[in-house]
Amino acid sequence: LEQKFTAQEVDAVTTDLPDEFNTIIDKLLAIQTFSKLEDASHLAASNKRVGNIIKKYSFDDDLTINQKLFIEDVEEKLYVLLLKLDKVVREDVGSQKYIDALAKLVQLKSPIDDFFDKVMVNAEDAKLKKNRHNMLRMLHQVLNRVADISKLST
Repeated sequence: LEQKFTAQEVDAVTTDLPDEFNTIIDKLLAIQTFSKLEDASHLAASNKRVGNIIKKYSFDDDLTINQKLFIEDVEEKLYVLLLKLDKVVREDVGSQKYIDALAKLVQLKSPIDDFFDKVMVNAEDAKLKKNRHNMLRMLHQVLNRVADISKLST
């Protein structure tokens, strides 16, 4: 806070304290940069929504996502993008390129919006519901690789 980081930025980075404290300042700088992006507040709000959905659901050991269960094309579109982003965001985080990792997340804005507009997450069919919850869990993990961006939501 003494270095002019907001309470929300500090909370976002320290929610899940990393094993190495030496990454906190770099992550805070990345979060500040991310916060200035046009879609950052929208992604933070979407992440908060996803988090609220998955915290009400108890996951079992089977976290697989079955593409054959996709009904809407937006499910496939979001999943394919998640697979791609999961890989590149992990690589960026591993290389401590936190700004790059966060900047890539803006690609998710429209696919997330489309998903929530066209898909009933809590479907009556148990298999569909589980598949969709598993995908939201994956989405939540990708969105939070650097920090819990839902903390930036006002």
